[in-house]
Amino acid sequence: ANQFFFTDFRAYNIYLCLSDSQNGVSTLSFSPSGELLLTMCNNEMNSTIGVYKWRERRLLFTATLPGLGFYDCSFLSSDNSFGICGKDLVHFWTKSESHEPYRHCRGSTNLFPSQVQMTSIACVDGAVVTGSTSGALWLWEGRVLVKRVEVFRFPITKLFVSSAGLFVSTQDGTIHLLSKELALQHRLDPFSRSDSHDIETLCWDTNREKLLVGDSSNCLREMGLNSASKFVMGCHSTCHSALTDFTIDTLNDNIITVGEDGFVRKWDKDARVILQQHNLEGGLSCIAYDQGADQVAVGFCKSDNCCSSDKTDVAFVILCGNDLTNIIHHGHNSQKTLTVCKFSNDGKFVAFGAKDCSIYIHSTDKDFPLVAKARGHSAPILTFDFGCADDSPDSASFLRSNSINGEALYWSTHAKKQTPLSQRHTRWESQSCIYGWYLEGAHDLYAEENSTCITSCCPLSDSSIVVGDSSGRLRVLPNPAVSKDTVYLQFSIHHGKVQKIERCGDSLYTLGSDDSCLCMWKVSSLSWPPTMPPSLYDDHVIIDEKKEDQHLSVSFELATAQMEDLDFSTSHAEKTSSTHKPLRPWMRSIAPPSNYTNTAGSLPDGRLILERIHGYNGHNAKDNLHYISSGESIVYSVGKTLVRYDEEGDTQHFCSVEGRIKCLAIHQERSICAIGQENAEQGIVVVDLKTMNYMSLCKSTANGIHCLDFDESGRILLAVGGNRLTIYDVDNEVMIASTLTHATETLDVRFTSKANTLVEVGRNFVRLWFITGSDMRFEEVDMSTMQNVSCLGTFQCRFVVVAWSQSNALLFLSISQQHSTHASDG
Repeated sequence: ANQFFFTDFRAYNIYLCLSDSQNGVSTLSFSPSGELLLTMCNNEMNSTIGVYKWRERRLLFTATLPGLGFYDCSFLSSDNSFGICGKDLVHFWTKSESHEPYRHCRGSTNLFPSQVQMTSIACVDGAVVTGSTSGALWLWEGRVLVKRVEVFRFPITKLFVSSAGLFVSTQDGTIHLLSKELALQHRLDPFSRSDSHDIETLCWDTNREKLLVGDSSNCLREMGLNSASKFVMGCHSTCHSALTDFTIDTLNDNIITVGEDGFVRKWDKDARVILQQHNLEGGLSCIAYDQGADQVAVGFCKSDNCCSSDKTDVAFVILCGNDLTNIIHHGHNSQKTLTVCKFSNDGKFVAFGAKDCSIYIHSTDKDFPLVAKARGHSAPILTFDFGCADDSPDSASFLRSNSINGEALYWSTHAKKQTPLSQRHTRWESQSCIYGWYLEGAHDLYAEENSTCITSCCPLSDSSIVVGDSSGRLRVLPNPAVSKDTVYLQFSIHHGKVQKIERCGDSLYTLGSDDSCLCMWKVSSLSWPPTMPPSLYDDHVIIDEKKEDQHLSVSFELATAQMEDLDFSTSHAEKTSSTHKPLRPWMRSIAPPSNYTNTAGSLPDGRLILERIHGYNGHNAKDNLHYISSGESIVYSVGKTLVRYDEEGDTQHFCSVEGRIKCLAIHQERSICAIGQENAEQGIVVVDLKTMNYMSLCKSTANGIHCLDFDESGRILLAVGGNRLTIYDVDNEVMIASTLTHATETLDVRFTSKANTLVEVGRNFVRLWFITGSDMRFEEVDMSTMQNVSCLGTFQCRFVVVAWSQSNALLFLSISQQHSTHASDG
């Protein structure tokens, strides 16, 4: 149930209130003249329709129908007729004159007796057409059904009338364009054959002759009548369902993902389309791929409150890599969520880490029997690696594992504990464990930053490693990184922790836990200037004890200043020999390999270039999706990155900022974007959308900028952070005016078309602000009868739409600056 304010900016007045008692509005339809609005609302008992003459603030007609089986409503050929359809066929309301009341009549189907359900209704060139679950189209004259057109084999889900004709979507995911005579002209396939999405929204752009298709998986696709569907944007799964893990199909170079919605999906990473998907009907937590057998292991989520001890509960499944619908095996081990899974390189083992602090090691023989259960951690398993002994380099014999509380343990594949020193000759198949001797210096580096820690890692080469941290940053360091005083390259894309990093060929993939977006990076070699000294340190790693680092042999500032063309960071702290640093719990559980050579002072030889961000997350930033350049480009944010997607060339361009992006504001004519960040010290960044480079930086005095808006000139920017409203001159990077806002939370602020005037909304209040120089004053709009105002929108610089948690809609009309009106007067 929702309420909406519509505001005329020229007069600042509420000019309509549409109320629907306690029912939630499910369908809206304007009349052909635009003067009337038809609403259909459903609750648990019945359906209610209403007709409003919204400019005069009048409810003209309302009717209640028992039952819940009504799906669609629409005005027909004129303002004097409308219809609704559903399980109970079709109902019509008509009147001869505008001043007469509407008269109800049920559609007559005597000529075609049928119990079919009608799903959608539309009016095509004066003729009423309904679609049905049988796939047939039905034509009506008055209230009489006169013709049945058997066109489609699948149920019709949506009818959409446009200047191009009648678009009809069916349950098999196809769209058909029919002429006014209902002759089939085009068949459009927005999805691949493996998809099973329901089409929920259709929108036709007359100028560009493009069709926008929204489906049940929250994805948008754009297509022309004679062109293939183009994936515009989307996410792994349905709304509020996170992407939890991914793996790489190395045979076909595809990405396989799993999510909380229970779907496992295989993606073409270049075309960004779903090739296969299968619903396993349960939350999924982890995934791994075995190239040798072309098999996929998938682990399930279990509720933390679940107390079931049923050992028959499925904990994991093994799927065929070529056909994700083919389940090879249902597996049973832990009654808790599986957190990580991996195949050994020889394909003999598949292991699962779990929230019950154990690792379950299965053989890949028939029925995937449980070989051993490794118990010894005191916290859920974070990750693990398989390893091979020197005398059997192609056969997995050991594991090393990390828990979320910093434990590092070693095991045989039969779950027998091993000592760290006994593993110095082991060759590890992967390097995903973050608690190891090779990252000792990296942990020291993060310890000085206090607020962040390492959450994932992956080697780039034999001499470089990339780590992800809890603040969403990626750092490329030398491998091993044994000293905290090291040169590293830093990249900021995600917000929240970097959950997983995986390399495949020349590409690196990173997954953010909060934004649920997958970033694809190109790994390139990096050559440092020849003036860089071969070694900056004189360090030694000793197994038994940890020595204090020696002083630098050269001036670190002088050495790094010679690399002007590289974006890198350094960390250097003064050392005092009198300070004793206690060992971490995991320090006594690691040891360098037997073939270790001192590489202290080496530089990373690889760098990352962001190529693609797969996915779109609209939950963590405000106003974060915009068309620019007359619809040829889309601008949106992901984590700490501003993305410009160009339709021509199907390319993405990026601009990264220091903090998490909280909101955006676009000025179309100047082609600039203002970015509000989470922390005050990070300021407000203004970006040139043509070059995707910084244009200016406005210092902020408030934390958590959550509202931004440009005036018509694009030179004045308003910002709201906390309870402070600030006006900036973005060209000169100066603050013009600043004031405290309402005592309760401010949710949104916008400039109006009138110079130096803006409107502010918040929890149960609306204010009109007037700016004179650096002076700001406001006038209240009385909102005492409205509850839980939630947002503010503009349309063509004239109307404001304010939403809150009741079921009314209000429009403002003819209020002057000296006059206010009660919102309930309508």
